[in-house]
Amino acid sequence: MKHILVIDDEPSIGSLLTHLLTQHGYRVTVRTDGRQGVAALRHDPADLVITDIFMPEKDGMEVMMELKDEFQGLKIMIISGGGPMAQLDSAYNAARKLGIKHIFFKPFVLEELATAVREELA
Repeated sequence: MKHILVIDDEPSIGSLLTHLLTQHGYRVTVRTDGRQGVAALRHDPADLVITDIFMPEKDGMEVMMELKDEFQGLKIMIISGGGPMAQLDSAYNAARKLGIKHIFFKPFVLEELATAVREELA
């Protein structure tokens, strides 16, 4: 069973993604900030990480860069609820340079996200 780590500071997003992804046959772990997410991945490796960009403690950009350095080939997707446009543009460009293919903005369409997850894990 493929394992997905969700890192998002909004508990409702973690719950929503857990429900959606377990219905599609994935094992899901949720952490509410970047530091917890990185620690969780070191303890229990995942096949895919879905991370928010704007979070306390360690934001999604820091998480992506750290994970890409430490876990070569790890698949990462981004979800974001917004923020200042300049920060979003910067995050989007950095994510593309890191090879991130799927970026979703909240609110997102659940089945589109599920399709992207299937593509990442194929």
